[in-house]
Amino acid sequence: MSGIGFLILKILILKNHEKTDSIHEMIGSHKKEYISLAIYSIGIGLAFIHSYIAIICFMGVALVWFLPDTRIERKN
Repeated sequence: MSGIGFLILKILILKNHEKTDSIHEMIGSHKKEYISLAIYSIGIGLAFIHSYIAIICFMGVALVWFLPDTRIERKN
């Protein structure tokens, strides 16, 4: 689950910088990671009921991560 690893990485990066740094504005939100983890959990649960619904959940998470995050580009 690369989403969990990415969330941990972001949390550790933010802990090592002061709250006033611009990096907190760039990557401060964790919405995408929490939504991904929730959809993964739902997909795992649905895999026991119907496998195609679970596959759709996993593909949905993959599609969300293909969308670029423009917060960092706006700050540069």
